[in-house]
Amino acid sequence: MEVLEEMHLKVQQALYKLEAGDLKKLCGGLPEIEDVDGKTKRQLIRRILNHLESSDVADTEDSGMAVLLSLDDQIGEMLKEKKEDNDALKKQTEEEMKALAEAHKTQMAQLEIAFQEKLKLLEQKAEGDKKNNTLTVPVVGYKKDLRICGEIGSAAQKDRLSYSSLNHQIEVALKKGYKPEEVVEAVIKATNPGIPLRSVLEGEEMTLNRLKSILRSHYQEKGATELFQELSELTQRKSETPQEFILRAMDLKGKILKASAEAVTGPQYNQQQIQSVYINAIDTGLLNEAIRADIRPHLTEGTTDEVLLENLNIAVTLETKRQQKAGKKKVSVQQVKTNDPPQPSVQNKEISKLTEGLDRLTTLVMSLQEKTTSTPKSPPPTQDRQRRRPPIGERGCQRCREANKGVTCNHCFKCGDGNHFARGCKYAGNGRRSLQGDRK
Repeated sequence: MEVLEEMHLKVQQALYKLEAGDLKKLCGGLPEIEDVDGKTKRQLIRRILNHLESSDVADTEDSGMAVLLSLDDQIGEMLKEKKEDNDALKKQTEEEMKALAEAHKTQMAQLEIAFQEKLKLLEQKAEGDKKNNTLTVPVVGYKKDLRICGEIGSAAQKDRLSYSSLNHQIEVALKKGYKPEEVVEAVIKATNPGIPLRSVLEGEEMTLNRLKSILRSHYQEKGATELFQELSELTQRKSETPQEFILRAMDLKGKILKASAEAVTGPQYNQQQIQSVYINAIDTGLLNEAIRADIRPHLTEGTTDEVLLENLNIAVTLETKRQQKAGKKKVSVQQVKTNDPPQPSVQNKEISKLTEGLDRLTTLVMSLQEKTTSTPKSPPPTQDRQRRRPPIGERGCQRCREANKGVTCNHCFKCGDGNHFARGCKYAGNGRRSLQGDRK
């Protein structure tokens, strides 16, 4: 019985490994299993198992063992054929992949040879163009449409694109090979449609030079003369570090160069003139004398901005160390040392004002306390019941007060009787007179 059960489970597990077509073949060889077309794999397996558990198979002499063995043999042959087919398919796929890899390798080798030959020809052509002083411009294929990052808005718009950033994007676009017409169209698209500038730019045929002139007017950029005058009068602010002052001077110098290049009328300044005024502005504009003395040897027209900034950082570091070694309070390096008497800072002035106000308030409080102490306090108006109540030091009836037992007295405070309290006393009086006096 156990062997039969194991065989039944073996056949059942093997059935799940077959495909629907193989299960239909098995059903065709079994009696009482018909109409298997259109059935799913699960339905076919259920029919086979129902047949094996039917009474026709179970009531045989061997309890259906012969049927199970026959099915096991058929399933084994089917699985074997399926494995052979899979192995053959796998071998065929491996051979095809190997052939494709060989073909790809051969093709890549041919392409490498062709690329090296083409590169060699281009190098030879470049050398010939170099000897003939000619330049071969490569043909540009697909080029992405130019787009300006940011929006050109009105002066009240906080996040509008600055003029320096816009000018930088225009120069970069021209270097990348974009035509002036494409640059003008990109600037027009980046302009806010709600401002009059958009209508002006779209109204007439616009050239790049005319566009730059209109943009300078829109951004209210200063001319070369005004910027040159501002550079000559440039000084370091009190809240500004030496590095920030140099960077501001460098930015102003660049603006003068661009304004001079774009100016149609008016004076134009060359590089040498601007550099001379730039060096003089730094020499006379720095507030700290020690730092100015340290970098003065480097303030020449041939000194680059990078070298100047590097030496400035060294001078600032040395000045900070000098102040620390002198034992002074650490101060900012942009303070000026003069012979004038030191002026109190804004913070010290505020502290002085607060101290004076506190002194006046203290004097006022002390005068009020003196007046309060010298003036006798008048008893506050109270009800009659409270006025008739004896003071705290004279609590109790007259006899208890004379015996210094007024605190523990439980008699009537008016008449001295122990059968009632003062509020229910029938005798008149104010609680301070003796009982005999009240009766008289």
